[in-house]
Amino acid sequence: MARPADRPRGPGRGPDWSRQLPVRTVRLDDDAPGPAAGWPWDLPVVEARFDGPGLYVLDEPESALSFENCLALAGVLHALAGRGDAQVVVATHSPVLAATPGARVLALGPRGWEDSAWEDLPMVLNWRAFLADPRRYWRHILE
Repeated sequence: MARPADRPRGPGRGPDWSRQLPVRTVRLDDDAPGPAAGWPWDLPVVEARFDGPGLYVLDEPESALSFENCLALAGVLHALAGRGDAQVVVATHSPVLAATPGARVLALGPRGWEDSAWEDLPMVLNWRAFLADPRRYWRHILE
């Protein structure tokens, strides 16, 4: 059997991380005081949760975070992925997290998962349009 690094690479293909890294379970709301939804938003606490090699899968970690804390979390995840012994997969509705430098962005569309440029993501387009003219959106909701 070929080692993961010897396997062919192509669009959407890379090393088989599942054979190289342990899958780690990290709950960010365990035993830590914090703001809404139990988030322990103390950066050293969050950094300590990502302390070893592995595959880290996060489901909407931005749900209770401010803009500034989303940026801080993106920095933690970027550093984690940059170590070379970890891979990070994040399901998010946050344009901030999706813009993490060096991230491979995948979007689920009519043809399944596809690579996407950050600026082409629907969430980015929608936020830009809303921020450009919020009244255009409120008119439809409040009338």
